[in-house]
Amino acid sequence: MRIVLGVLVLIGLFLGAAWLRHSFTTEARSASERAWGSGELKLAPIEEGWGRAIVGVQSGVAPAAPEEVRPTPPSAAPVAPKAEPKAKPAQATHVVQPGENLGRICAQVYGTSDKRLVEAVAKANGLTSPNAIRVGQTLVLPDRAQLP
Repeated sequence: MRIVLGVLVLIGLFLGAAWLRHSFTTEARSASERAWGSGELKLAPIEEGWGRAIVGVQSGVAPAAPEEVRPTPPSAAPVAPKAEPKAKPAQATHVVQPGENLGRICAQVYGTSDKRLVEAVAKANGLTSPNAIRVGQTLVLPDRAQLP
């Protein structure tokens, strides 16, 4: 008997919660329609080739008239393609500057910072690790053909 009564109470609570949710949702929708009107946006016509994006809700600001919209000119200076790094002659040297590491130096000199290449340059300089360089140290940078 208690189980049946408990189930009936739960069903009653569920129906009451559903009714409250429905009434609050209906009330919120009607308040929104009163505030924003019917929801139709009246926008000014746009010129051929232009588009329009509307994000979120209407802000209340009237759209710009077509004569107020001005196309932006393309950038005046075209971007030049990046020059490929030049390989240094055989047995070039490099003095390590602050903030440099062996990978960055290899990328500047050889055009790549491949792990095997960095380790080969470290080995050619007698370093125990590619991270064992110091500021002011002079590194010997062998020809790319001599490295694996």
